[in-house]
Amino acid sequence: EYMVPAMIMMLDALPLTTSGKVDRRALPAPRLTGENRTVDYIAPRTRLEELLADAWREVLGVASVGVHDNFFEIGGDSLKGAILINKLQQTFDEVIYVVAIFDAPTIAELAEYLERKYGNAVARVCRRRRSGRTQRQTAQTITEADVIRLRETIMPLAPLAEQEVDVEKNPRTIFVLSPPRSGSTLLRVMLGGHPSLFAPPELELLSFNNMRDRKGAFSGRNSFWLEGTIRAVMEIYHCDASAAQEIVRDYEEKGIGTREFYGQLQRWIGTRTLVDKSPSYALDLEVLRRGEEYFEGALYIHLLRHPKGMIRSFLDARLSEVFFLYKQSYDSRQLAELIWVISQQNILRFLQEVPPQRQCRVRFEELVSEPRLVMKNLCRFLDLDFCETMTEPYEEPEKRMTGGIYGVSRMLGDVKFHTHTRIDEKAADRWKGKDSDDQLGDVTREVADLLGYNVPAQTLEHERANPKSRHVAATGIPVRRNLNEHTLSYAQERLWFLDQLKHNSVYNIATARRLRGPLDFHTLERALAEIIRRHETLRTRIEVEDGRPLALINALEAFHLEVVDLSELEESERGAQKQARREADREFELERGGLLRAKLLRLEEQEHVLLVTMHHIISDGWSMGLLFNELSALYNAFSKGERSPLEELEIQYADYAVWQRQYLSAERMAREVNYWREQLSGSSGLLQLPTDRARPALQSYRGGVVRFRLGEEVCRGLRELSRRAGSTLFMTLLAT
Repeated sequence: EYMVPAMIMMLDALPLTTSGKVDRRALPAPRLTGENRTVDYIAPRTRLEELLADAWREVLGVASVGVHDNFFEIGGDSLKGAILINKLQQTFDEVIYVVAIFDAPTIAELAEYLERKYGNAVARVCRRRRSGRTQRQTAQTITEADVIRLRETIMPLAPLAEQEVDVEKNPRTIFVLSPPRSGSTLLRVMLGGHPSLFAPPELELLSFNNMRDRKGAFSGRNSFWLEGTIRAVMEIYHCDASAAQEIVRDYEEKGIGTREFYGQLQRWIGTRTLVDKSPSYALDLEVLRRGEEYFEGALYIHLLRHPKGMIRSFLDARLSEVFFLYKQSYDSRQLAELIWVISQQNILRFLQEVPPQRQCRVRFEELVSEPRLVMKNLCRFLDLDFCETMTEPYEEPEKRMTGGIYGVSRMLGDVKFHTHTRIDEKAADRWKGKDSDDQLGDVTREVADLLGYNVPAQTLEHERANPKSRHVAATGIPVRRNLNEHTLSYAQERLWFLDQLKHNSVYNIATARRLRGPLDFHTLERALAEIIRRHETLRTRIEVEDGRPLALINALEAFHLEVVDLSELEESERGAQKQARREADREFELERGGLLRAKLLRLEEQEHVLLVTMHHIISDGWSMGLLFNELSALYNAFSKGERSPLEELEIQYADYAVWQRQYLSAERMAREVNYWREQLSGSSGLLQLPTDRARPALQSYRGGVVRFRLGEEVCRGLRELSRRAGSTLFMTLLAT
């Protein structure tokens, strides 16, 4: 019943402003009386209804409220609705959206709504035991058919009018592309800390052809989606919400195109670059393509988050209540996974149409763990000088637009943003452990794999917890039963001991491979990530407990391949060899892990150098060859859209380390040591080689290298001598 008054009040005169217009702010709030009540009065019947009635009376300023009185018919509006919902959130300590008052506008209906959706919180506040037992339901695994079915519910974007097709494009804009609950609000606010960027909350413009259609789509319960543009105008004009709404309303009533409104926003902000962060765009490939139609050289930041992390956050924020506006029948868990899949599929397909230099990937996991590094990389991508304030998202809240359009309302976006006071580096991993038995669908795992998140159908931990999966490999080495066994092999313990004596890079194993021809960076990154997933040893870190070194396996995290673009430099200025040497000499910290590093040097469009460095404690020279064999196989397969051709490993290096310790028992070790003592009895304790300097107490590794060749006859004699002595050529040369 659009435009039909809910209540009529008689006034002696209308309050006027100094210019003679009606002063809306001075109008008295409507008062509910027996004369204008539209339903019979029924008093609250339960503790919950009494609690809600108290809140309604306080917010609406009325003396009495019946359980069937409609909130909007007795003086309520969107502002008072926001105030009421804020009170309920504080009371129940839950995320409740303003749509609740639209879906359940009476006390009786709202009480039933809260009981159904927030039963535990209601029972806690009302100090009663909840009837019945809530059983956790296992969500049905989604399939490709579910993805297609949900896609079909999304209303397609209407084509542009003919006069809109070939008009001049707007200046460059920056788009953040991601599913919801991927950290886009944090990234937006961090970008907003740069003086050259203007980063408002969700603008929700690209999905509509004109402002009138947008207003119509976001009416009633969904009207809060209009607040992003209102908040932007408030910041531009330094005005309140009412004034900003009047400005935007003028464009809505005239049916101004969203392309034109974008252009107006850009003119208002002057030399700053507009950042549009609206996760809903990713639901429709054609909406994403509008960015290329509307803007000249738009830049795209593809924000990634592990699917399980996004799903858990989606559920915690109860986003199923407000995000997906189309009718569907999936539960919240399924809907979250489907939205992640559809959004990422659309983004990946769209970015294939965008030149690589206009797109950049950011992982939420890295954004919270290394915010300064990520912001520096983003500034390079955006051609901006790094600004330290970008790493302080909780400073200057007004400038960064982290408040709602009203003092009592929340900003559009992350409802939990203000529960923090600084960047929470643990936020990305908080889902781990909660959803260990939560299986993702095959289609989800395939998309996750494309993005560098390797999610096996069954985790290694699950397989090893199943007795049937325990076996002895063809090598005779059994798979360790206890994943908490953190034994180092004897070789690893020796290298750890040497590292404790003196940190240095002498035990780095480094190589540089020149790659010629077309190179897909994301495929190469994905192939390296798969190798790190396959080999636990590449995720090892060494910690010390009670003086004993322990080899711990880091959880699988997103792998990021660093790219250094040298293509714009003259060949004499590139210093590729120096970069390779510097990378090889950079020390590892064993206790932090990350004992494999990879860096890609871009020399020309079709010429690159891949630098790979590993610490000797997790690898050796032979292993480097195996790594590149696997990398070649994986890159070739992934380039063709195929799955990994490599079989899963029967055992990991940690299995070998446990077996070695068990095999070399104290008794067996004593026999081995005694044997070699007898064999080496009478030999010099220290090989004294003639040198020009005294041997230091600790190796400095600063010795020189003298290269020379031995003749064929000498080499043949040395090999024959080694054969007769039963030693290797290396041992023979060392003994001479």
